Amino acid sequence: MSAARTRVVLASSSPRRREMLDRAGLDVIVRTPAIDDALLPVRAAHVARDCMALAWFKAAQVLRQEAGANLAALGARAVIAADTACVLGAAALGKPADEREAREMVTGAVGLEQRVWSGACVLSVDGSRRRMLCAAATVRFGQVPQALIDEHVTSGRWRGKAGGYDIADLVARGWPVSVLGDESVVRGMPLEDVIRAVAALVQEGVP
Repeated sequence: MSAARTRVVLASSSPRRREMLDRAGLDVIVRTPAIDDALLPVRAAHVARDCMALAWFKAAQVLRQEAGANLAALGARAVIAADTACVLGAAALGKPADEREAREMVTGAVGLEQRVWSGACVLSVDGSRRRMLCAAATVRFGQVPQALIDEHVTSGRWRGKAGGYDIADLVARGWPVSVLGDESVVRGMPLEDVIRAVAALVQEGVP
């Protein structure tokens, strides 16, 4: 990457994803895709493929919304989108729709390990090139006291979070959880792979 901050468009309203890209040295413009991915469930048997497909759909939709040329005029070099899902046993867990689902997802994870997958799409602003990425990590839940679960559900911190939680938030609040693998995957995207993909598109001379 050059010394100047490469400008990218993040096709997501996730503050965690924006924070990761910003800390990685990218200049981030946020555009939220007009899609409710909670209505497009990920299948446990095809979680990697489905996460990447949803990421591509979000990136392509933002590109259409912004008419492509507008993003280039803003100096953007790529559109980045991601989708994350948790797999527990034979079930894929997306974003809970309400408090009941949030409680079920978190309670069901207690004492177990779940596999977290994050798919990403890095799309050139002219739509001619793309990189599809996916990676996984494992989250291990210890014996979480019921009081912590109750507080988590009533707080609403589960909203918009795959599996009903933000790993950094749980750790900060003293939950007995740990990550085996790349924590950025659990936080919403395979960050190092995304940064490499952006660099590759820039080096190829994408406008």
